[in-house]
Amino acid sequence: MTTYQEFTELPAFTRAQWDGNKLLNDADPFKWGGNNPPPPVGAKVKLYLNDFQGGTVVGYFVEHRWLGVLVKISKPPKWWVRQTKARGADPKTTNGHFFGVDLEPRKVST
Repeated sequence: MTTYQEFTELPAFTRAQWDGNKLLNDADPFKWGGNNPPPPVGAKVKLYLNDFQGGTVVGYFVEHRWLGVLVKISKPPKWWVRQTKARGADPKTTNGHFFGVDLEPRKVST
């Protein structure tokens, strides 16, 4: 089974269902881990991960059965630009990969 696929349209998916720390629908092929539904292609999104600020959804991907969004990043962090160039890719045309949780503010526990 291929562990990575890209899509131009939102594929059928299920939301991840948890019982404590146990994932109840682990066998489902495309699981979304966000509280809100996946944003449509063309939507502007705020990103809550590693100094990414935001961008525009350009597609979707699935990796190891988890659904994520492909995002054209508006202002990529300098570290990401350096890493992308080091891989021989162009940061201006390379999309970021983000999962549902990356589109939501983090909850800090005390």
